[in-house]
Amino acid sequence: MKMFKVASLISEYPPRWEVQTWGMQQVLSEINRDHSAEFTDYDATDWKEGWEEWVWPQYHIMLQEYEA
Repeated sequence: MKMFKVASLISEYPPRWEVQTWGMQQVLSEINRDHSAEFTDYDATDWKEGWEEWVWPQYHIMLQEYEA
């Protein structure tokens, strides 16, 4: 099972980051949220492309991908 270490911005003022462990479903939820009905969701085969395209590094930074 793929797991991910993600640094997430918890507070903007002052800036505070927290390293969290996410599963694939949480990664896909972040990538696929807030799109129109015509949007084709990313899945486990193309999530890296989706992460680079849709996830803002101001809020989430992918630190590590590993098998659990």
